[in-house]
Amino acid sequence: LVCCHVLVFGQQTDFTYRSTQDLYCAPALIQFTQQSSGQPKGFIWTFGNGEKSNKANPLIRFNTPGTYRVKLLTVWEKTTAEVVKTIQILPGVSNRLDANRDEWCTPGPVQFNASGSSNIVSHEWNFGDGSEIQAGNADQITHTYTQFGRFTVTLKSLTASGCYATA
Repeated sequence: LVCCHVLVFGQQTDFTYRSTQDLYCAPALIQFTQQSSGQPKGFIWTFGNGEKSNKANPLIRFNTPGTYRVKLLTVWEKTTAEVVKTIQILPGVSNRLDANRDEWCTPGPVQFNASGSSNIVSHEWNFGDGSEIQAGNADQITHTYTQFGRFTVTLKSLTASGCYATA
Protein backbone atom coordinates (compact mmCIF):
# COMPACT_ATOMS: atom_id res chain seq x y z
CA LEU A 1 0.00 0.00 0.00
CA VAL A 2 1.43 3.31 -1.09
CA CYS A 3 0.30 6.47 0.71
CA CYS A 4 0.33 9.90 -0.63
CA HIS A 5 0.43 13.51 0.49
CA VAL A 6 -2.59 15.63 -0.10
CA LEU A 7 -1.60 19.10 -1.31
CA VAL A 8 -4.05 21.87 -0.67
CA PHE A 9 -3.47 24.90 -2.87
CA GLY A 10 -6.64 26.73 -1.84
CA GLN A 11 -5.16 28.47 1.18
CA GLN A 12 -6.74 31.70 2.32
CA THR A 13 -5.29 34.72 4.01
CA ASP A 14 -6.85 37.59 5.89
CA PHE A 15 -5.99 39.95 8.71
CA THR A 16 -7.59 42.16 11.30
CA TYR A 17 -6.26 45.36 12.79
CA ARG A 18 -6.97 47.41 15.86
CA SER A 19 -5.63 50.62 17.31
CA THR A 20 -4.07 50.14 20.72
CA GLN A 21 -6.25 53.01 21.99
CA ASP A 22 -9.37 52.12 19.95
CA LEU A 23 -8.97 55.42 18.10
CA TYR A 24 -7.29 55.80 14.74
CA CYS A 25 -5.78 59.23 15.42
CA ALA A 26 -2.25 60.20 14.38
CA PRO A 27 0.08 59.13 15.75
CA ALA A 28 -1.64 55.72 15.87
CA LEU A 29 -0.16 52.44 17.02
CA ILE A 30 -1.94 49.63 15.14
CA GLN A 31 -1.82 45.93 16.00
CA PHE A 32 -2.17 43.75 12.89
CA THR A 33 -3.18 40.10 13.31
CA GLN A 34 -2.87 37.63 10.46
CA GLN A 35 -5.73 35.15 10.07
CA SER A 36 -4.42 32.76 7.47
CA SER A 37 -5.51 29.17 6.98
CA GLY A 38 -3.22 26.19 7.42
CA GLN A 39 0.36 26.58 8.57
CA PRO A 40 2.00 29.47 6.74
CA LYS A 41 5.77 29.49 6.30
CA GLY A 42 6.06 33.27 6.21
CA PHE A 43 4.48 36.69 5.89
CA ILE A 44 5.30 39.80 3.91
CA TRP A 45 3.53 42.96 5.05
CA THR A 46 3.57 46.42 3.47
CA PHE A 47 1.73 49.20 5.26
CA GLY A 48 1.66 52.12 2.83
CA ASN A 49 3.68 54.30 5.21
CA GLY A 50 7.13 53.02 4.21
CA GLU A 51 7.13 50.31 6.88
CA LYS A 52 7.43 46.59 6.10
CA SER A 53 7.43 43.49 8.28
CA ASN A 54 7.75 39.71 8.09
CA LYS A 55 6.26 39.08 11.54
CA ALA A 56 2.98 37.22 11.87
CA ASN A 57 1.35 39.95 13.98
CA PRO A 58 3.26 43.24 13.72
CA LEU A 59 2.64 46.40 15.73
CA ILE A 60 3.05 49.44 13.44
CA ARG A 61 3.04 53.20 14.10
CA PHE A 62 1.34 55.60 11.66
CA ASN A 63 2.65 59.09 12.45
CA THR A 64 0.62 61.15 9.99
CA PRO A 65 -3.05 61.17 9.03
CA GLY A 66 -4.08 59.69 5.73
CA THR A 67 -5.46 56.66 3.93
CA TYR A 68 -3.08 53.70 3.88
CA ARG A 69 -3.17 50.59 1.71
CA VAL A 70 -2.04 47.62 3.82
CA LYS A 71 -1.07 44.39 2.06
CA LEU A 72 -0.39 40.97 3.56
CA LEU A 73 1.23 38.30 1.39
CA THR A 74 1.11 34.91 3.12
CA VAL A 75 3.53 32.20 2.03
CA TRP A 76 2.86 28.46 2.36
CA GLU A 77 5.07 25.63 1.16
CA LYS A 78 3.49 25.42 -2.31
CA THR A 79 1.48 28.63 -2.75
CA THR A 80 0.91 32.23 -1.73
CA ALA A 81 -2.14 34.40 -1.20
CA GLU A 82 -2.56 38.09 -0.57
CA VAL A 83 -5.14 40.45 0.83
CA VAL A 84 -5.23 44.24 0.72
CA LYS A 85 -7.21 46.50 3.06
CA THR A 86 -7.39 50.25 3.38
CA ILE A 87 -7.21 51.95 6.77
CA GLN A 88 -7.76 55.60 7.58
CA ILE A 89 -5.70 57.44 10.17
CA LEU A 90 -7.41 60.62 11.36
CA PRO A 91 -5.72 63.93 12.19
CA GLY A 92 -4.44 63.98 15.74
CA VAL A 93 -4.89 66.79 18.20
CA SER A 94 -2.59 68.78 20.46
CA ASN A 95 -3.54 71.08 23.28
CA ARG A 96 -2.08 73.34 25.92
CA LEU A 97 -3.36 74.61 29.25
CA ASP A 98 -2.40 77.94 30.87
CA ALA A 99 -3.59 79.62 34.07
CA ASN A 100 -3.52 83.32 34.94
CA ARG A 101 -1.70 82.44 38.19
CA ASP A 102 0.06 79.46 39.75
CA GLU A 103 -0.02 80.42 43.43
CA TRP A 104 -2.17 82.59 45.64
CA CYS A 105 -2.52 83.41 49.31
CA THR A 106 -6.27 82.97 49.61
CA PRO A 107 -8.69 80.66 47.80
CA GLY A 108 -10.39 82.32 44.86
CA PRO A 109 -10.94 82.43 41.11
CA VAL A 110 -8.40 81.28 38.55
CA GLN A 111 -8.82 81.82 34.81
CA PHE A 112 -7.71 78.94 32.58
CA ASN A 113 -7.01 79.16 28.86
CA ALA A 114 -6.96 76.30 26.35
CA SER A 115 -5.13 76.42 23.05
CA GLY A 116 -4.18 73.84 20.46
CA SER A 117 -5.11 72.27 17.16
CA SER A 118 -7.68 73.92 14.92
CA ASN A 119 -9.76 70.70 14.81
CA ILE A 120 -10.73 70.87 18.53
CA VAL A 121 -14.50 71.11 19.02
CA SER A 122 -14.83 70.74 22.80
CA HIS A 123 -12.97 70.64 26.10
CA GLU A 124 -13.38 68.82 29.39
CA TRP A 125 -11.91 70.61 32.42
CA ASN A 126 -11.03 68.77 35.63
CA PHE A 127 -9.93 71.27 38.27
CA GLY A 128 -8.50 68.65 40.63
CA ASP A 129 -10.49 69.78 43.66
CA GLY A 130 -13.33 67.25 43.52
CA SER A 131 -15.71 69.57 41.69
CA GLU A 132 -17.64 68.34 38.66
CA ILE A 133 -15.86 68.12 35.31
CA GLN A 134 -16.86 71.09 33.16
CA ALA A 135 -17.47 70.43 29.47
CA GLY A 136 -17.97 72.89 26.65
CA ASN A 137 -16.43 74.49 23.61
CA ALA A 138 -15.13 77.70 25.23
CA ASP A 139 -11.34 78.15 25.24
CA GLN A 140 -11.47 80.13 28.51
CA ILE A 141 -13.02 79.21 31.82
CA THR A 142 -12.83 80.53 35.36
CA HIS A 143 -12.93 78.23 38.36
CA THR A 144 -13.14 79.34 41.98
CA TYR A 145 -11.20 77.31 44.49
CA THR A 146 -12.78 77.36 47.96
CA GLN A 147 -9.95 75.84 49.96
CA PHE A 148 -6.18 75.84 50.19
CA GLY A 149 -4.19 73.03 48.61
CA ARG A 150 -2.25 71.81 45.64
CA PHE A 151 -4.50 70.96 42.68
CA THR A 152 -3.66 69.21 39.42
CA VAL A 153 -5.78 70.64 36.62
CA THR A 154 -6.41 68.47 33.54
CA LEU A 155 -7.69 69.61 30.16
CA LYS A 156 -8.99 67.05 27.66
CA SER A 157 -9.55 68.51 24.18
CA LEU A 158 -11.62 66.53 21.65
CA THR A 159 -12.22 66.56 17.91
CA ALA A 160 -15.49 65.69 16.14
CA SER A 161 -14.03 62.27 15.23
CA GLY A 162 -13.27 61.41 18.88
CA CYS A 163 -9.53 62.05 18.80
CA TYR A 164 -8.27 63.79 21.92
CA ALA A 165 -5.26 65.18 23.74
CA THR A 166 -4.74 65.75 27.43
CA ALA A 167 -2.76 68.55 29.08
